[in-house]
Formats: sequence, structure tokens, C-alpha cells
Amino acid sequence: IAWGYARWQKRRVVEMFAAVAPVERGGVRAAGSADDVLRVTAEKVQRVVTQASNDKAQLLTILSSMSDGLIAIDPAQRVLLVNEAAERLLTIRQADVLGRPLYETMVPREILSAVNRANLIGEPVTGQVGPVDGRFLEITVSRLPAAERAGGSVVVLHDVTESRRYEDLRKEFVANVSHELRTPL
Repeated sequence: IAWGYARWQKRRVVEMFAAVAPVERGGVRAAGSADDVLRVTAEKVQRVVTQASNDKAQLLTILSSMSDGLIAIDPAQRVLLVNEAAERLLTIRQADVLGRPLYETMVPREILSAVNRANLIGEPVTGQVGPVDGRFLEITVSRLPAAERAGGSVVVLHDVTESRRYEDLRKEFVANVSHELRTPL
């Protein structure tokens, strides 16, 4: 009786695996023993994990090569990601701020208020911050669309120090030329 029951259970398990086994090319369902089904499933899981790992590596490479700073924040305003440019622009270290609430980090108050405004109104918020260690930054804060449990915000920091310096030089030049033109010889 035990032998018959064990065979019946084995057949049920094989049928369950066959029911969930991926459909192979040509529409033929993977057939064979439970070992074959587990092997095929494990191979597919391994391919998915490898692809996810490759995608993550690509994303991190892209983020680290950006000249603009980027800070990703979860819905509870904890820091999820800081790229190298943001570390340099804000003089912070990723290791010191990851997982901490944004208000506990050493980011300027203007960034905190922009994040709060973007979360409140649901639209991107732009603004100027500075000087931060002699740099002037233009910030854009965008709220991520909240799916079932996702959400959060992304802060993009752009160094506008040079642009601001050129604008000041232009203003000074125009003021000097205007003054010289009004002064008689």
C-alpha cells in the first residue's frame, strides 16, 4: 500500500511541475521527470538573476559617469542612492548618508524644502541653492509615481557656478561700457 501511495504522490508532483513548467519553443510543454522540470526552472531563474545583475551594473555605471548629481529618496525620505557627482557637489559621502533620513544628512535646507514641496504638489520643483562650498547649484526635484508600494523622489543637482560667474562678468562689462559711454572725454 505504501509503495502504491508513494507512486501516486510522485505522479501528482510530476503533474504539478509539468503544469507550471515553462512552455518550450514550438508550444511543447517541458516533459520528463521532476528533476528535468527543476533543472529547466533553475536555469531560467539563473538567467533572470544574471540579467538583473547586468542591468544593475549598467545602471550604476551610467549614474557614476553623470556630471550632474543625483540623489534618490524613498517615500519615507530615506536616502537610497547618491552618485559620485552629488557627493562632490554637496561634499557628502555616500556611506554616511545611505539609509538615513534626508533631514539628518548635511544637505542644504533648500533641498529639503524642495523635496517636501515636490511631494506635496506632485510636480517637479526647481530652484537655486548656494553657495555650497563656493558652488551654486540648480536643483530639480521630481516625485516618482507611487505604484503599489513604490514612490519617493529624485533630486538632480546641476553646478551652475561657471554660468553664474559668466553672467556676473557680463553684467560688470555692460556696466563699465555704459559708464564709459556716458563719461565725456
